[in-house]
Amino acid sequence: MAVNKNFVVKNGIEVNTSLILANADTNRVGIGTTTAEYVLHVNGGIGATDVLVSGFTTLTQDLQVGTSGSIFYVSDSSNAVGVGTSVPAWPLDVRSSASVGTTALYVYGDAKITGDLDVTGDITYDEVVGRNLRITGLSTFVGVSTFKSDVYVDGNLNVVGDITYDEVVGRNLRITGLSTFVGVSTFKSDVYVDGNLNVVGDIVYDEVSGRNLDISGIATIATLGVSAATTSKDLLVTGVSTFSGIGTFASDVYVDGNLNVGSAITSYAATGIVSATAFYGDGSNLTGVSTTFTGSIGIQSGGTVIGTGITMLNITGGGSTAWSDTNVATIKLPAAGVSIGMVIALS
Repeated sequence: MAVNKNFVVKNGIEVNTSLILANADTNRVGIGTTTAEYVLHVNGGIGATDVLVSGFTTLTQDLQVGTSGSIFYVSDSSNAVGVGTSVPAWPLDVRSSASVGTTALYVYGDAKITGDLDVTGDITYDEVVGRNLRITGLSTFVGVSTFKSDVYVDGNLNVVGDITYDEVVGRNLRITGLSTFVGVSTFKSDVYVDGNLNVVGDIVYDEVSGRNLDISGIATIATLGVSAATTSKDLLVTGVSTFSGIGTFASDVYVDGNLNVGSAITSYAATGIVSATAFYGDGSNLTGVSTTFTGSIGIQSGGTVIGTGITMLNITGGGSTAWSDTNVATIKLPAAGVSIGMVIALS
């Protein structure tokens, strides 16, 4: 028989002593307890499809979500929270099914870390703003990286592609590939190049020390100093060499061609010898050599001087003939009985 009216209990209800106790005086319901301390006091487990809590919830022991807390676990004894683990080793321990290749923690928005961020694996980010970024392992930068302050690298900095910078200060800069310096580069200490140094434009330097200096273009050298260690080597110049200052050669100089002198050559060795196939010029600056003939011809007969300073020689006697050809005068004398002695006196 159906009863179409409300079921009303006005003075409380009790089911099996301590199974359910509703106390009308305290307005509390106890399940599994007769001394309810809350509006609904459950002494034991609660199974529910959905639970909606609109106020504060206080848990005095561990909280587990998933089988044995495999999804979410809050430990009251260690004050740790585990996501993906029921044994958190850190205050917040987030783990995924695999150590690499999966996203274990995703933060949509800003994340502020006041302490250290220790990453044992890879870290991928879009932008990082901070005071100190310390990386002890391998760091790979794919894309453009801008550092607005100093970057300290306590080890090797390996760059596969191009690196563009305004200033680099360090102890050793080792570049194994091609390096292109666009602009002014200042090296305040030594620069060691274990290979070729190819300079397309001009290079200005104060001093260069090396084994071989190969210059394929035009080299303008204000002073070329050759030390004693290299005097045994030849200096071969195949093109035009212009010496604008004083050139001193302590040994022989061989010129396989023309030696053009714009002004005078001064020889400091008083006993030196200059040998050549021919000398060109009027010889007006030569010393010790007469450039004009001022001597006269003297005639003697039998050892007796007849006269000097003559301008004409008269040949007399039978059988004697004389003729001239250009600048040569020829005298034909008889077979015997006539002799002519000629003395050239130079004044």
